[in-house]
Amino acid sequence: MEHSNCGDAEAPNVPPGVKYGGSKPQVFGNRAMRPEEKFEFARVVFFGRGLGEYVDMFNLDLNGLKGQRVLDCAGGPAAFAKEAAQAGIEVVACDPMYAETADKLRHVVDSDAAAVTVKQQANPQTLHTNYVSTSERRKSMEIFLQDFAAAPRGRYVSGRLPTLPFDDNSFDFALSANLLFIYSDIASGGMLESSPLDLEFHLRSTTELLRIARKELRLYPLQGANAKGHAYLAPLMDECTAQGHLASVVPVRQRDLVGAESMLRIVKRAL
Repeated sequence: MEHSNCGDAEAPNVPPGVKYGGSKPQVFGNRAMRPEEKFEFARVVFFGRGLGEYVDMFNLDLNGLKGQRVLDCAGGPAAFAKEAAQAGIEVVACDPMYAETADKLRHVVDSDAAAVTVKQQANPQTLHTNYVSTSERRKSMEIFLQDFAAAPRGRYVSGRLPTLPFDDNSFDFALSANLLFIYSDIASGGMLESSPLDLEFHLRSTTELLRIARKELRLYPLQGANAKGHAYLAPLMDECTAQGHLASVVPVRQRDLVGAESMLRIVKRAL
């Protein structure tokens, strides 16, 4: 997060592997692009990142987060909770896939990482040249997989937006990476075919995360690949403002998808 006191999965229960739709192929080079190559998805993939990328996605000040309680939702197979604990920060990760066994999650991680690699290789123009490779991210996901089976009770909690199993103001901060905005439908600026994550879902999910977070919520990224902004951003910010919160788009250090260089920071109104 920005330098203040604040110091990827993600889907409902779905079968492993990526299911590609039958939409008309796009032109790629001198041939038609196969559906599996388009930087679009038929469901939310179970994909994660490490502590360093969380720092860059959310402008985190790790020293400022010590002594704070942080929610990561949807956490996916990210190493953030484990690596943050090693840095003296309490992070609880929440994701519906945590209801599955460790063996099932390993299978899904391997399948989805392979599918993401195909899409990245077929769409280099959508990525910054210095983005973190899937092979490097797979190392972070391995940290998660090993920790998932051995972690202290309560580090990984099964839950699904827009209704989460936590009390009001039970965390100081909430982070949500690579779910909202990016997995809306393609027409709105996301990259999920026929997405159920419509504007109403975004509004309800944001309200729920703000119910749980005592201080603030941060969301990244704010669009999918090949998008020019996102249709849900302005109405979501307007709703937050109407509720008395302070919502602002803030540049971040993360360089992944071209165009996704900002997060949404929502500071809760004082109660």
